[in-house]
Parts: sequence; C-alpha cells; structure tokens
Amino acid sequence: MSITLMRPERTPSKRTRSAVVGLLTAAVTTSGLAFAAPAQAAEGETVTAGTATWGLSTYLNSSTFGRPNPKADAFTGGATFDATSRLTSWGAGTGAVSADGSATLAFAGTSVNFTPTGGGWLRLKDVQATLDPSGNGKVTAEVSYGTSTTGTSPALTYDPAQAPTRGPVRVTVVDLAGNTPAAASIAATTATWTGLSGTWSTEFTQFLAGAPTAVPPVPAWTYASTVSSATGRTPLPFSFSVTKKAPAVAAPAPVKSAVTASRGTTTKPTTKKPGSMIVTLKSSVGTPAGQVKVTFTKKGKKTKTKTKYVAGKGTVTIPKLAKGTWKISLTYLGSAGHLAGSTVKVGSLRVTK
Repeated sequence: MSITLMRPERTPSKRTRSAVVGLLTAAVTTSGLAFAAPAQAAEGETVTAGTATWGLSTYLNSSTFGRPNPKADAFTGGATFDATSRLTSWGAGTGAVSADGSATLAFAGTSVNFTPTGGGWLRLKDVQATLDPSGNGKVTAEVSYGTSTTGTSPALTYDPAQAPTRGPVRVTVVDLAGNTPAAASIAATTATWTGLSGTWSTEFTQFLAGAPTAVPPVPAWTYASTVSSATGRTPLPFSFSVTKKAPAVAAPAPVKSAVTASRGTTTKPTTKKPGSMIVTLKSSVGTPAGQVKVTFTKKGKKTKTKTKYVAGKGTVTIPKLAKGTWKISLTYLGSAGHLAGSTVKVGSLRVTK
C-alpha cells in the first residue's frame, strides 16, 4: 500500500499563525469538543514511581522516511524512546491504586513525532490513565500539533519553540476496552497492567481534525488521516508498571484500664509535725503508676492538698494540720496506660495536739 503525503498548499505567515493560536479557545468552543479533565487521584495505596509504555501505532512508531516518526532527541521531561522495541515511555509515575485494583495514574514527559518531509509534528505530554480493575478506562495526554516552517522539504527542521497550530489541550487519546483482570497484577508493593488494548477516542481524532468552522479556521494536523481504524493505524497496547506503598495506618490507641486508690497505714500529723500515709494503687492490667492527689478537708472549708507520684504503693507525707477532724480523699490523675480515677473518700483523721 502506498501513501502519498501532501504538504499544505501555502505556508501560513507568522501573523496568520499567531492569529490561529490566539483564537484557539474560540476554535475549541466552535468545534463542540469537551476535552478531558486531568485524572483525579483515587483513594488507596500511593504510587511512588512507575512507567507508562506505549508504541502509539505501527504507523507512528516506524522509522520509515516520510512518516512522522518518534524524534527521540526531542523527547523531554522523562519521556524516552527505545529504537529497538519502537516503544515510547513516560516516567516518574504518581497516583493511587485502590484495593480492588482500580487506579488513577500520571506519568511525566513529552514525546514528539516529526517528519522532515511534510514537517508535521505531534506532541503528547504527561500521560494519565484511569483504570478499572480489568484495565479498562481512559488514557489522556496534553496534545498539541503543528507544521514546521523552518527549512525546506525534505529537510524541514523541528523547532520545539514553534507555536502549535492547536493545543496544548488535555484530550482523551485512547479509550481502553475489552481487557480482563488477567491483564493486571497487583502485589503488595507493585502493580502492573500489560497489553491493555483500546481504540482512538473520538475526542482525539476530532482534535487532530482541526476546527474548520472556527473563525479563522484551525487546520487539521498534516497526518490526521493516519490516526484511524485502518490496519497499522490503530493504537497499539499500553502497559503500566508502578511501585506503591500502603497509606500510613495510625497505631491503635492503647487500651487503658481503671485504677482504684486506697489508704493504708497512717501516722497522724500534729499542728507542729507532718504525718504520713500509705497509698496503694491497683488495676486489672499491670502495676499502675502516676500522680495521686490527696485532699484534706476540714469543716469550714479549710482544705489542703498533697500530690505525690506513686508506683503501685507509696508513702505520702501529710502536712501539719490544725486541730480538728480532717476528711481525706484520693484522686488518681492517670497515666499512658491507665485511666484517671474519680475522687475516692478514704476516711478521716483527728488532730488533737
């Protein structure tokens, strides 16, 4: 099968090209296309690295002179081209993989297809994929195209600074369909999807077809007809390979047990000498320790307190107290492993001298 590639009859002037670029928004609106929004991150295991690999199509990944072949020396930002396998890759994978195997993935880099005969160039930047558990979904990219005006055919030169005829706009490039769970392999720290097939999206083919009804019209990509359902011009399968890590899970809060505080042997104080009291802490889990607040209350609302750290059992000093009857209460203030306790009345003592 022979293919004849035609250059546009007239190279647009710099002024015309600027007008086309400036009116791109109007062209998009006039064409009625609803371009794809960037993929949204799904909840799940975070993707920390990865690669998207794609051969585009047999036509677009060829080395045949006169076709828009991959221009490896113009790839940027993490995109690479393997001249042996004829595969293009985008790297620095990010995104998320859910427990059911669905995923939202994003990859960095810009690929370029270009031919020095017709001058047509196509850029695909920052590939993204939204996949269900079987690997069906959508692949999008920021797409732009143009026609070189530098040099003379068959030795036109690609200029990365040249303003595109159309784009960059994020467009659904391929609709992935007909894949089964067998295409996916989801492991603890990795996830791969191999040989995901699909078809060119209508959005992509319409984008490459330009916007003929816009004012001024936006011309189609020179090689738009090569993106079709014809043999050798359909999209080749995609593969994605990523590493991932599970989201951090907060450690469960320690189970705290209740503590009971009791009064033991007591040496009464006087008005001139302090006394002492044994305080015992008990719990169903381990030996409790922590601050214990001892409160002495006398009729007439005269109150004194003493706080002491107790580990299981300890002696608390009773301050010098005025004559009279003092009621005593204990309050355990809690710790990392034990709950703070309520105030417990533990009797009284009488100071007589």
